[in-house]
Amino acid sequence: ANEELYLLNEKLRTEISQRIKAEEELKSYKDYLHDVIKERTTELIEKAKKLDYAQFLAHIGNWELDYKTQRLLCSDNFFSILTIQQKHFPSSVEGLLQYVHPYDKESLMAFLYPKEEVLNFETVEVRFLNETGNIKYTLLRAERTFDQDGKLIRSSGILQDLTKIRQAEEEVRSNEEKFRKI
Repeated sequence: ANEELYLLNEKLRTEISQRIKAEEELKSYKDYLHDVIKERTTELIEKAKKLDYAQFLAHIGNWELDYKTQRLLCSDNFFSILTIQQKHFPSSVEGLLQYVHPYDKESLMAFLYPKEEVLNFETVEVRFLNETGNIKYTLLRAERTFDQDGKLIRSSGILQDLTKIRQAEEEVRSNEEKFRKI
């Protein structure tokens, strides 16, 4: 009986020892994964900051529309270009339409919801009215993603600020008219 107890005790010690070793390995692996995640998160945050800065310099913002959920995601610079406060913006096409110039709503809807399969890249110019009523001239460019059945599942792209360009063009036209009258 003592020998049997001794063998069971040794078996239990071995199992405990193995379990402690496995727990130490798991903790070590968990610490390693935590460090990797922290490092990668820091890298992603830095890349996002660089992307935001590049978008700011280029006067572009990015957007993505998921057709299944109808959720419209836009970058901070998208809102900055339109001078719209992001907190007032519902993440939907309907929310975006609130700011679209009345004459451009139909062309924006045709751009976002094409009736047939379109080229992968497509552009449309749209005027937006910001919260103060000022017009922002923009160019939207989309890349389309389709499922195996050819159904549109996502559009993503950029919004480029054309306001200064369109204002300069208008000023040139105005000056040309003045010179013609002279």
